[in-house]
Amino acid sequence: MSPTPQIELPQQQILPFSLGNRLFDDGQDSNNTNSPTFVCDDQPSWLSRLFFMLNEKLVVNFTPVFFASVMGTGICSNILYNFPFPAKWLQVCGIIFSVVCLVLFLSLTALMIFALYKDSHLWYRIHRDPVHAPAMGCFVMGFITLVNMLHSLTEKSWIYAVWVLWWVAVFGSVYTAFLTFFFSVVGKHRKRENVLKTSNISLAFLLPVVTLTVCAALGGSICPDLPKLNMKITTMVLSFVMWAIAVILAFIVVLVNFWRMFVHKIPATGQVFTMFLPIGFLGQGAYAILLFGRNCVEIIMENSNNVASSSYTSFLHEAANSHNQDLSNLPVILSTALLATSTMFAASLMAFGYFFTFLAFASVLSKMQPFARKPNTQHIYDGTEGNIVQRLFSGFLRFNRGFWSMTFPLGTMSLCNGEMYNLYKGMDAFRYISTIYACILISITLGCLCGVAYNFVKMVITSMRPATSKEMV
Repeated sequence: MSPTPQIELPQQQILPFSLGNRLFDDGQDSNNTNSPTFVCDDQPSWLSRLFFMLNEKLVVNFTPVFFASVMGTGICSNILYNFPFPAKWLQVCGIIFSVVCLVLFLSLTALMIFALYKDSHLWYRIHRDPVHAPAMGCFVMGFITLVNMLHSLTEKSWIYAVWVLWWVAVFGSVYTAFLTFFFSVVGKHRKRENVLKTSNISLAFLLPVVTLTVCAALGGSICPDLPKLNMKITTMVLSFVMWAIAVILAFIVVLVNFWRMFVHKIPATGQVFTMFLPIGFLGQGAYAILLFGRNCVEIIMENSNNVASSSYTSFLHEAANSHNQDLSNLPVILSTALLATSTMFAASLMAFGYFFTFLAFASVLSKMQPFARKPNTQHIYDGTEGNIVQRLFSGFLRFNRGFWSMTFPLGTMSLCNGEMYNLYKGMDAFRYISTIYACILISITLGCLCGVAYNFVKMVITSMRPATSKEMV
């Protein structure tokens, strides 16, 4: 009699372990030398399979890019709470978003600590790997959005606590922009592990740099509520230094990336959302310098009687005394000069931000149907297969964590346009532009949250299906 033929079952997913069930055997059974490659006596429970998939997704493959969700929900909460057309129900929505942001931040921070405990090489990757390390800026910026929302809710009542948290943000921003940027982008490794091809130069290198502008904007926001003059001036000067470093360095990174785009064109479909990142430093930079100009005017006007004799303007009154000049109009002159200069810098950054908004959306649309003749099918929903959601979004880019890259940059443009209107009430156009950016931001953030929920539900449904392994029968 001929031996029974061996039939190989179709393989859907191989689970290397399960909790509460026997592990898959490695084929080295001491009692049977002809045992199959994989043997599973008991089906693992769906909770075990779900735990395994979550562990693979969130712990084993942890990346700081996850904190982009904190940035998106955080800036969304701030804009809703301080909407260009304020309303009580919008403030309530802002508080709800801030709770979501806080939950995400605490959960992801716990995951990062656990991942660092499980994987000793993760610390190296988030400091020196040019792919993963720049995304540590997302962690810092997510923290800053929470501090900003805390200040909006408490104002002067918790100003000392907020100021301490701002100094924590300063440390994180400087650490990320200086050390992480150096080790991951420009530092030379002994094994040359971070040497990049020109085609791999990415706008993601902006992430550790933008943290400085975000921290500078936070300093400008809390400055008016600080109780002492020296605290205000210290905060303003340090914020301006961070702003200047970030803007100059960011323009260098953007310049190099423009050269890469001239040669290699826009990024591939999987990286196309990085085109939104320059909008972040442009919008946040404009917002920070507008706050600097506003704070300069307020401080000078509050201390107008002491400006001419202040130690902060020692050179001016010494020169005036030596030439017998009157400095009675010095407060007005200084205020006007500083505000006008800040406005010109901000308007220039905002104008470039408008251009990059077009460039980013055009790049994304060029990857989708009907604009792309040959779209990358790995990143496009196929309407002929899948569930109703995939058929509904046929031709659109598949949801991935890169979608979160759109949220924070668009939010910064809403902030800077809104602040421009607050300074110059006659320019109503900026108020409406701020509202347009805010509405786009809120829509995309809600879409991203729905995408995260959809992927989680999809993962749960997948885990509840019977597990199949490679068996011989």
